Amino acid sequence: RVKQAMTRSAPSVTTDVLPHVSIDLVSYSAWDTKNSPDDFGKSLAFISRHKRPTSPFNTNGIYVGEFGLPESEATPKTAFNRTAELLNVARKFGCPYAVYWQIYCNEKTAPSLNSKNRYKGFWLVRPDGTRSPICRLFQ
Repeated sequence: RVKQAMTRSAPSVTTDVLPHVSIDLVSYSAWDTKNSPDDFGKSLAFISRHKRPTSPFNTNGIYVGEFGLPESEATPKTAFNRTAELLNVARKFGCPYAVYWQIYCNEKTAPSLNSKNRYKGFWLVRPDGTRSPICRLFQ
């Protein structure tokens, strides 16, 4: 977890491995900062400080390998706005890729006010075939 390494000096791949290897891309699974665009950006910068610049991406060799906000934790509008904020931070930082988790949600959960169909709501396409508002961000 990048945020723990950043805030608590906890051992991590970022601090204990990245400085010693040469790789083209680092994937950041951004679950620890999905609720804070500010922390998300700080985490990208923290990873960047520990990664060796290598070709072809040089200092932009970090991509967001997993991120999202399920509709069971927020309204579709809130999930859309947060996802847009995180994508904007990733773009400004120079991430070459950002991979949303997931196209079709397969994570079952108990019904909630925001997700009555028993899925967490990590999706671009809902079980009924409709597209979530977040889908528009990737068109």
